[in-house]
Amino acid sequence: MKINTSKTAFQSFSLAYKTIHPRLKYKGEALSQSNEFNYLGVTFDNKLNWKNHVDKVASRVSKHINVLKQLAGSKWGCARSTLNLTYQKYILPVITYSCGSLVTAQQHTLQVLERAQNQALRLITGAVKTTPSDAMLFTTGNKPIQELIREKAVLLHEKLLRIPGDEYWKTYEDKPRNLKKAEWIFTESNRHKDKTGH
Repeated sequence: MKINTSKTAFQSFSLAYKTIHPRLKYKGEALSQSNEFNYLGVTFDNKLNWKNHVDKVASRVSKHINVLKQLAGSKWGCARSTLNLTYQKYILPVITYSCGSLVTAQQHTLQVLERAQNQALRLITGAVKTTPSDAMLFTTGNKPIQELIREKAVLLHEKLLRIPGDEYWKTYEDKPRNLKKAEWIFTESNRHKDKTGH
């Protein structure tokens, strides 16, 4: 396999105040550094605070909510159960896609997704902005976004524990550590052969 260095970038992860700028080379050619990258629909930033990812998810959700608005505002009317089912099958999967990693996000970051859900719930129930979110969740049978994220994180952890032949997570010890001194470097390379040979 040949690596195309022009399509290869690396990213450093650190909670330090200053961004780390290591100099990496592959066969004498310098690799470019990226502050964020998308992998399978998930946006990773240098600080892993997930703000950019959440903002992009909220942007996609707002476009999907427009469909719900059309259904809720149609003259022939649409049952609440139909609106709720549309939300659960069409909008909620966008919010919860690969959301297990968001368990480390700050609460104020996740509020963007909570507001998006509340907007959908108001359309479903016909409630006003002052209606408590707990009441709308109870009426529609939905769960808070942060609760769904915690559930997804637990399921992901259980799946990791059951990977055949992998002892890392089974022996992992969750000890207190100074995260501001921890640093990670992720390198993403082009997996396809470069036909030009460069």
